[in-house]
Amino acid sequence: MNTGIKYQPKANIDLDVYDRIIEVIGLLSLIVLFALPVYYYSVLPDEIPRHFNGLGEVNAYSSKKVIWILPFLGTLLYVGLFFMNKVPHIFNYPIKVTQENYKNLYKYATKQIRVLNTEVILIFLYITYTIIQIGLGIKIGMSLFFLPIVLVLIIATSIFYYFKMTKIK
Repeated sequence: MNTGIKYQPKANIDLDVYDRIIEVIGLLSLIVLFALPVYYYSVLPDEIPRHFNGLGEVNAYSSKKVIWILPFLGTLLYVGLFFMNKVPHIFNYPIKVTQENYKNLYKYATKQIRVLNTEVILIFLYITYTIIQIGLGIKIGMSLFFLPIVLVLIIATSIFYYFKMTKIK
């Protein structure tokens, strides 16, 4: 009887230099994501941007307390993805997991999660920085290229690692 449950062996994936660099960049970015609001909170006006349209123009304002949403959300995502990356045997893969390929699949899957995790924190950091700059009257909006760059970055990372995994024999 097929229960639909597939066996994927557990394994510890050692971090290489690239993995460690990405982890450090992500963690430092998370620290800066908190440091910016801490540093600027007292000089921000009572209302700051909380939403932007597709052209990067501010289309909603809120209390300056919203500056804390992205640092706390970023922390939840970062910690969640960090720990999720410890159990690659529960992930879905684009090819069948076998005794011969599981270590390479896990290696690429954990790299993908690690890179995406760092990218998201860097995106949150840019948004937070931009909100502060607008609040201080230094900028008037977000870059017009922000949304296309973010979409290309996230999609390209996912496609890159998808193809890396599908080429494993």
